[in-house]
Amino acid sequence: MFKDKNLYISRKTFLKSLAGLSLFPFLEANASLKTKSKFKRMIFVSTPFGMIPQYFKPTETGKNYKAPQVLKAIDHLRNNYTVLSNLEHLQTGNGHHNVHTFLSGINRVHTDGHPNKNQTIDQLASEYVGNQTRFPSLVLGIGSHSEKTSWSRNGIHIRPQTNVKKIFNDLFVQASVIDKKQQMALANNKESIIGVLNKQADIFKVKLSKSDTEKFGEFSNAMDVLDKNINMKRHWINTAKPKVDMDEPGPMGMDQLCPTFFDLCYWSFYTDSTRIISLEFPIGFNTADIGVEGGYHSNSHHGQSAKQLEHMAKIETFLLKNMGLFIERLAKTNDPEGEGTMLDNTMILFGSGMSSSSNHSNRDLPILLAGGDFNHGSHIRYNKPVELNNLLLTMGQKFGLPIDKFNVSTGTLEV
Repeated sequence: MFKDKNLYISRKTFLKSLAGLSLFPFLEANASLKTKSKFKRMIFVSTPFGMIPQYFKPTETGKNYKAPQVLKAIDHLRNNYTVLSNLEHLQTGNGHHNVHTFLSGINRVHTDGHPNKNQTIDQLASEYVGNQTRFPSLVLGIGSHSEKTSWSRNGIHIRPQTNVKKIFNDLFVQASVIDKKQQMALANNKESIIGVLNKQADIFKVKLSKSDTEKFGEFSNAMDVLDKNINMKRHWINTAKPKVDMDEPGPMGMDQLCPTFFDLCYWSFYTDSTRIISLEFPIGFNTADIGVEGGYHSNSHHGQSAKQLEHMAKIETFLLKNMGLFIERLAKTNDPEGEGTMLDNTMILFGSGMSSSSNHSNRDLPILLAGGDFNHGSHIRYNKPVELNNLLLTMGQKFGLPIDKFNVSTGTLEV
């Protein structure tokens, strides 16, 4: 009998560990084997309260639509994006509790039968990228009170980073010698844990049933992936961070904070520090910073009040203007990693898990797709409600993910 109490764990605990480790996806293990995708980047920009439909959705379809009030903020860029109507998550009902399904299509309490729980497309893509970039993905929030946009394959909410100074430092400020030593010690500690699990594996290997043996094979693959991840972690610890033409952010109001976050997104992509970003517009912020009376949430319950609708239009216009500047900047920058502009190689999905905040409707979501080599410039309205996950699947495939289904998708979309 094995008696080293420092290494001993029970068979039940060991098999439980196998089950968790087997969730390491083949996508990450095979990241270095994938073919190079033209679409190197994706960013998902979301709002907690949707968009006022009549201010965002054009009445006409096709390329000759008239831009409504809020969409006018970026109408000069219309050849770089497409507005899509009648996309929604068909398996979710109405209510604010479904907003978090925006990038997954699955409510967090309805994950039974879904092998990846309610994993969102950004986190699936980040597994695919793996350690090729310093950050497999960035989950960012322009303020507190997250709408819970990003979820792991274990059904765990990925909390957004909201401290703009810390984000800047993590991306672009060189770590001190002490910080590097601490990071290296953490990597070494993880390596020690892997050593313990491998020794336990050798002990249990001869006693495993057929089904347990299959799990053991998955475990062995997961250990290989972890070893590679730790080595890559060491690589990034010892790799100098890129220098960018951006000052370290200080205290600021929303009028400066929102464009600063888009600046961080731009430089993160430009320096290939990450290829996947999720950016949440905040549930609550000081709307006086952008010349609006009342709070964002209180104005979202407008009840068709002309005054509150005017306030919401100003808030939504502010957001679109800043996203428009980001799109324009990408379009004017030659891609440092490939051919064309950065926008040519970046897909941008703007939208929300809610359409109308006034009545908490989750039908016909506000969706805008920009970038990539899509045939942009139109408003597309599908004849009947179409699963939004079909668009997420389409984006995933164009990014290079080897998948033919994403959660509740029923196919791909021609855009």
